[in-house]
Amino acid sequence: MSGHRAQMPRPRVAIFLSLLVLLGVASTQPAAAAEQRPNVIVVVTDDQSLAQFTPEYMPRTFKHFVERSTSFSDAVVPTPLCCPSRAALSTGQYGHNNGVLRNQYKLLERKRNVLPAWLRRSGYRTMHVGRFYNGYGFVGRNGQVAPGWDVWRTVLEPHSYYDYKMRFNSRFRKYGSADRDYLTTNINRIAAKLIRRKSGRSRPFYLQVDQFAPHDGPGARTPRCDRTAVPAPADERAYANEPLPAGPAFNEADISDKPDFFQTAPLIDGDRLDLLTRSWGCGLAALQEVDRGMASIWRALREERALGDTAVLFTSDNAYLFGEHRINLDKHYPYEEAVRVPLTLRLPRALAPAGQPPTSMAPVANIDIAPTVLEMAAADPCKASGCRILDGRSLVSDAAGVPQIPADRGIAMEYDGDKPLKGLVCSYQGIRDAGAVYVEHLRGRSRFADPCEPLIDAREFYDLEADPFELDNLLPASPGSPAAQASDLLQSRSAALADCSGIAGRDPVPPSGHFCE
Repeated sequence: MSGHRAQMPRPRVAIFLSLLVLLGVASTQPAAAAEQRPNVIVVVTDDQSLAQFTPEYMPRTFKHFVERSTSFSDAVVPTPLCCPSRAALSTGQYGHNNGVLRNQYKLLERKRNVLPAWLRRSGYRTMHVGRFYNGYGFVGRNGQVAPGWDVWRTVLEPHSYYDYKMRFNSRFRKYGSADRDYLTTNINRIAAKLIRRKSGRSRPFYLQVDQFAPHDGPGARTPRCDRTAVPAPADERAYANEPLPAGPAFNEADISDKPDFFQTAPLIDGDRLDLLTRSWGCGLAALQEVDRGMASIWRALREERALGDTAVLFTSDNAYLFGEHRINLDKHYPYEEAVRVPLTLRLPRALAPAGQPPTSMAPVANIDIAPTVLEMAAADPCKASGCRILDGRSLVSDAAGVPQIPADRGIAMEYDGDKPLKGLVCSYQGIRDAGAVYVEHLRGRSRFADPCEPLIDAREFYDLEADPFELDNLLPASPGSPAAQASDLLQSRSAALADCSGIAGRDPVPPSGHFCE
C-alpha cells in the first residue's frame, strides 16, 4: 500500500489556482501558489455528545461559525474512542488500516506519514495546540515534537484542568492552579495568539486545536464537579440544575433484545445516577469556555482580515453515553449516542462564492477530515516513504452545495479493546448507513471484572428510520423474513468493509479486493 500514490480527485483549490495562472493573476512559482491556498483550522473537543452541541449550550460557536457553515447531520466516528478517532483524523484511514483500534498511540503505523507532515511538505506552517494522542507521553515521547508539526503547544500526560505541563517545542512550561492557568482558557489564548502571528504570511497555516473539555479529569474546585469535566472559574455554578436529556433509550427498561452478554447491565440509580447527572451539567459548564474560545478564534481571524481565506472545521473525537441502554458514562459502544458527533465545515470564500447549504445529510465520518483538508490545501497524502491510501472522502463539494458523497454509503463500525477499563463490549465489527446499523460482537464479558471472551452469534441490527433510539434489536430474525434479508445484506457489506481500503475509481485496487464505500 505504501508504494502507491493515492489518486485524490483534482482539488478545487488547484483548479482555482490554475485559472489564476492562465489569467496572469498568479505566478506558477510554489511560493505564490501557496499564498492563494486557504488557512485551515480544525477544532476537536473531547467526549462531546451531539446533544451538547446546540445554540443554547454553545451560542458563540453557532453565531460565528455554524450559521455560516455546513453542518453534517449524519456524521459518525467508526471507533468511538479518543485515540482511534484522532488516528482516523490524521490518517484518513480506518483503524484496521492505520493500526489504532484502541487507546494506544504506539499502535499507529507509519507515524511520520500523517496529515501535518503532508501539509508541511506542501508548504503549510503546521501548528498544534492542546491535548494529543492517548499514550504519546507514556511511550517516552513527551519530550518530542510529534512528526509534522512546526509549532508544538501540547499538553503533556497525564491531562488535568489545572496543575499540568505543556511542551512549547523545545521547552516545557508548568501551569498551576490560578484562574488564568485553567487549561481551556490557556488553549484558547495560545490558539488566538498563533492566528494573529501567522495570518497574512507567505505560507498558509494549518492549526489544530485539541480541547480537553468536556472530558472528565482532575482539578475540580468544587465537590459538584468532582470526577467530571471541570468548568472554568466563571462557570463553576453553570447548569447546576440542568436535567439529564432522558430520551427513550435512557435507562432502557427492557434489554432482553440485546446480546446475551449485555443483558446483565443493571439499571442506573442511586450514586451512579447522581454522578451521571452531575457529569451532564458539569460537561455543559466546561463547554462554555470552549465556546468562548471559538469566539476568540473568530475575533482573531476578523482582526487579521483572514475570515474569508480560512476554512474552519469543528467536531468531537467521539460522543458519549449518558445512561442510554443502561450505559453509564462510557463511549466505546457502537450505539448512536456514542458514535454520532457534531461536524461543521466553514469553507473559505473562494470555494463557496455562492454560499453554503446550512445542512448536509450525507453519511460522513472522521476519516473524511484528512481528505477534506488535503483538497483545500492542494496537497497529497505522501511522504518520502510513500503514500497512504485514504479510506475517506472529501467533504468540500458537499459543503459547497454540490453533493458527491453517496447517500447509501456505509461506514465501518470497529473496535478491538485490550483489557478495557470499563464496559462490557471488547471487540466488534459492523456497518452503519443512513438507515440501519448492523454490529457483530466478537468478544465481550458479562461483568466488568471478567476477562473478555469470544462470543457466538452476538449480533445487533436496528432499523434507524423506524427505531432511531435502537430499542428493538431485529436479530435473531426468522429465515427469509425482511429483517433476515436486510441483515444478511448488511453482514456482507460489513465483511467487505472490515478489510477495505481506498475508494473505487480513485485508488489502486487493494490487496483485499474490497474498496471502502
